[in-house]
Amino acid sequence: MTDLHIWRVGPGHYAIIMALVTRFPKNPEYYKALLAHFHQLDHITVEVNQCAGEPCVPVKSKSGMTNAVG
Repeated sequence: MTDLHIWRVGPGHYAIIMALVTRFPKNPEYYKALLAHFHQLDHITVEVNQCAGEPCVPVKSKSGMTNAVG
């Protein structure tokens, strides 16, 4: 996940926008289905990007070393 925004759109109702980077992308509907059990999410937008190149997403560990994710 490279970006995530969640905001309240009403009492007990939320909207979410998320951006993903993966080597093996799936249809946005696949990721929306994974969130379906969160009944408070009334509006879900998913942006899926295929990773191109190395590293897919650099992540620094607690030791300060950079590892590739994806």
